Amino acid sequence: MLARASSPLTHEVLIATLVVISLIIPLVRHPKSFALRQQLQITLGVLLARAIILFAIKMFAI
Repeated sequence: MLARASSPLTHEVLIATLVVISLIIPLVRHPKSFALRQQLQITLGVLLARAIILFAIKMFAI
């Protein structure tokens, strides 16, 4: 019951995370400095990991 109530919120967070990732990808491809590129790659990795975890929680929630 709780999983059904929180499912729309999880779905919205997943969509928002994917939108942010799609905005960051062009910056990673054309960075202005090496440090900026490293920071963007770390941020992209963290956001991607969060999206995968949220998707897994949503898929396996009963």
